[in-house]
Parts: sequence; C-alpha cells; structure tokens
Amino acid sequence: MQKLHALRSWTLCGLLACAMLFAGAGSFAATVTAEFRINENSRITGAKLIRRTPTPEGVTEEVHPGKVDGSRVTFTDLPADEAGWYDMKLTMQMLYGDEGVVEGWNPRVPASDYEQEQPLSDAAIRKIQDKIADLYKDAFPDVVQVLSISGNIQNAAVLVFHLRTRPFTTAGFNKMDWIFRVDRMQWRDPNEETWTMAKQAGSFSLLYDRQYKQLYPEIRWMFAEQLGGIVLKDADETRDLGTIALPDPPYGFHACTASGNIIEPVTLKGKLPEPEE
Repeated sequence: MQKLHALRSWTLCGLLACAMLFAGAGSFAATVTAEFRINENSRITGAKLIRRTPTPEGVTEEVHPGKVDGSRVTFTDLPADEAGWYDMKLTMQMLYGDEGVVEGWNPRVPASDYEQEQPLSDAAIRKIQDKIADLYKDAFPDVVQVLSISGNIQNAAVLVFHLRTRPFTTAGFNKMDWIFRVDRMQWRDPNEETWTMAKQAGSFSLLYDRQYKQLYPEIRWMFAEQLGGIVLKDADETRDLGTIALPDPPYGFHACTASGNIIEPVTLKGKLPEPEE
C-alpha cells in the first residue's frame, strides 16, 4: 500500500488547446497552450513537451520546447496522432531561489480482460516490488526505490528510481559523481499466475543524469501523472485540463498522486546517504 504525505501545494490551472495547422504539403501540426496559476513565491522558468512513441526497438523521444510568457506556455508545430503521447516538463524557481522540476509521466496501462475493471491489489504490488528488488539485487545501482505504482489486476506501470553512489570511473564520468536514473516499467500478469515485465516497451528511461555528490542534495524532482500521457488526436480537439493541484517538489526524487499528495518512496535496495555536513 502506498503511503501518502500531503505537503503545501502550488496550484496549476491548465488549458490545453489543440488546433491543427497546415504545415506543408500533406502534413499538419498542432499547437498546445497552457495557462498556469502557481504559488505566488514560484515562477515557471522553462517548459517542454516530450513526445514519446513506442517502436519495436524501444520508446523514442522528441523534445518540443515551449514559449513561457509569465504564467502562459505555448507549444507549436506538434505532431497530432495517437501513435505516441506527450509528457510535460516544467522547471520552477521557488522561494529562496530554489530550483525544482515537475515532470509528467504516463501511468496508463492496457485494460484488463474483465468487463468490470479490477484494481491492482496490495498483494500484487508487493509481488511486483519483490521481483524488481530481485532484478536489481546484484546490478549497477546502490539504491533502488519505487516512486509510484498503479494499474489493474493484469497490468501495472511502475516508476523506479536508481542511484549509484560508489565511485565509478569511465569516459566522461568523475569518480566524485553520483549517477541517477528514473525508469518507467510496465509489468503484466495476463493469466493471473506470475508478474513479468512487458516485452514491448517494458522499461524505458525518463531521466538519466549525474551530479557531483556535494550538489546532489539540492535536487528537487517531482513526477506528476497529471502532466503525462497527453494524446493529441485530431484537428478539432480542444482539451481543458481544469485546475490541477501539485505539491512543491521536495528535495530528492518523488512522485505525487493525481490528487496532489506526495507518495513516500519504497526502498527496495540500499539506503539513501545522509547529507554531508
């Protein structure tokens, strides 16, 4: 069972409007605009839409920068079809000059075979976590955490954080760097016998980076399903996201629920290092 922590939140009010524009012979492009209302001590400093498309070789990414004008963000020349989806990424400057990131992720999974959808049980969540822990038992990361897990009786989407703190030297890496990564994994149990990772697009990275260990404690990164899985279908579509509550990104890597509560990460391997004095 996921443990939730409610923190003071900033509110985002988004209007997502999609209009197809003629972009040349035989091609069209969409425009997305969003209007945000956030904490009075915070401001948006950057915005991107990341288009992710599943292929037989994996999930491809295409980044579309947005134009920020105060609380308004505009994206233009976006492909509009159902082949992939968009995850929105916002960079924020908050109180006392702290910087944070709120990044969308797609928690949607295929429907189960039941006429009436059955939820993902606590027992199933524990089984998936056990399998992930076994998968990374002797692997590269020193710390593995589940940030979020959701789905139904036969399918689950899992957000997994990895951190390598032991010295690791290779081309372009400093032995004082800490390496971190966040994966979106998909698991399935079609016969309700055993959970296995989905073969197509079973796991792909949302984030892979490094930071000097002295600066790592300053990272504030939040994954929000409210900003993920945006599908632009056709020329006449207009989407109003309404009012969405999101927490201020706390220090470290976290996810939040659709209702704006921070999810306590579940540690499967290792322990997060204590900040150095």
